[in-house]
Amino acid sequence: MTRQPTVPRTMVISTVVLAVLLLASLVWAESPPGVETVGYTVAGGDTLWSIATDVSEPGADVRIVISQIRHINDLDNSIIRPGDLLLIPAG
Repeated sequence: MTRQPTVPRTMVISTVVLAVLLLASLVWAESPPGVETVGYTVAGGDTLWSIATDVSEPGADVRIVISQIRHINDLDNSIIRPGDLLLIPAG
């Protein structure tokens, strides 16, 4: 009977810790001064426009909020995918 190779527990634990730290860095990323943020997980059908519209004050320019979201998350473009974790201005 041959034994299957196993992954050392320390490697598994290290991988999990690294993943948690990476996610935490997104949540604690620096936002523009005076802008409080909250974490948001992108759902199917979401766009930056729809997310920004949901957190914008009535009558506000949604394009400014989109720009803030892109800046806070260091996005080069407006492409987002379900499951992405974004920081968005607290509404």
